[in-house]
Formats: sequence, structure tokens, C-alpha cells
Amino acid sequence: MSLKIKHLNGDTTFLLTFSPTEQRPPSHRYGYPPGTFSVLVDPWLTGPSSMWHPKFLLSKHTVPSCITNLSHIPEPNVVLVSQDKPDHCHEPTLRQLDPTSSLTNVLAVPGAAKKIRGMKHFDQFRVHALPVYSSKDADSVIRFYIPPLSPGGAAGEATIAYVPAKMDVSGLHNALGITYRPPTAAPSAPPMHHTPKPEFRYSNFSSPYAYHQMRNMPPTPPESPPQRP
Repeated sequence: MSLKIKHLNGDTTFLLTFSPTEQRPPSHRYGYPPGTFSVLVDPWLTGPSSMWHPKFLLSKHTVPSCITNLSHIPEPNVVLVSQDKPDHCHEPTLRQLDPTSSLTNVLAVPGAAKKIRGMKHFDQFRVHALPVYSSKDADSVIRFYIPPLSPGGAAGEATIAYVPAKMDVSGLHNALGITYRPPTAAPSAPPMHHTPKPEFRYSNFSSPYAYHQMRNMPPTPPESPPQRP
């Protein structure tokens, strides 16, 4: 697999693009190969960011962002917002996203998700509050199903988990875990008359690529090896 990281501003806005290693024809106008999964993190491109009142705290970029509008990048699969503070949850920049998109889901920490829903810009079914990760709760990891590259290939998966810092009242030190397992194409072999599809259970997401749990697939990330005594 490959991972491209594009720093879009002088702060914490990044575009992460995960792609399979197989060289396959692009699937749309941006030239991404099938199986690509992209995450836009904490978008803030232009304009000031103020907290409560501009006289209390007003932040500005000291250097221009490398783009001025989110229409200048491919439509992301996920917009990930790590804080509810305005330099991470920036309303004017978020409003640059297409509210009618059938591809993009907005995942945010609970406080930020509440603010984004309050903007009334996105379909409410596409804005999701991240659950706190627990190793005892499989549903605390958000899972995205990525279709195989060809019939008979293996499906891929992307996951996102939210791990807040303990005793952090400010909510400024959250950790967000992202994993990606690329889908594969079937190796050269005689064609099969029937290719079984992986079983899955639909999640609360309305995106055709988003599911909570998929059976008959290895875990992502792989299980850690047992520790030696």
C-alpha cells in the first residue's frame, strides 16, 4: 500500500490518501486508482479563527494555505475533526464541502459533531460523533468496507478510532487512530463461476462504503503476537 500525506496549511490540516500498491487505471477524474481511501483532517484554510469573541482569542494563519478552497482537492471519503475548537472545527472551511455529497462522511469528537450538526449544512445522517475506543467494544472502532479490485479479490478495510487523553478537561490532546488494509485483485487463475461475497452488517452510515462490522475478514490492525514470558 501507499500513503500520501499533504499538509494543506501551517497548522493541523492534512489530506491523507491511502491507495493499494497495484497499478490500476484511475476510477474518476482525480486519477485515484480503485481502492483509494482519503481522510481530510481538521480543515481550516482561510480566514480567522476566534474563540467565544475575537477580543478574547483571534488566530490567523501566518503563511497562506496551499489551497484556498476544498474544491481544489478530491472529494474525501472522511472529514475527521479532532477538536471542537474553531481552529480545528472551522465553520467557514467546512461549509466549502458539498452538502449533497454521497461519498463524504464527517466524523468528529462529540463536541465538534454537535457544533457541525448545528451548522445545518450537512445531511444529519452524514455527521457522526466518534465513540470512545474500548478494547472490549468492537463497535467503538468505525470500519469502512472497501470493495475488492476484481471479482475473487479480497476486500479492504479502513478503520478510525478515537482515544481521548485521561484527565484532559480541555479536550486538546485527543488521539485518533487510522488503519488501512488495501483491497486486492484476484491472482491470475481460471475464471470462477461464482465468486462469494464477504458477509457484512450495515452500519448506521448511509455511505455504500461504510459498515461497522464485517465477518469472514482478518482483523484490522492485525492482532499483536503473544508476549513472551
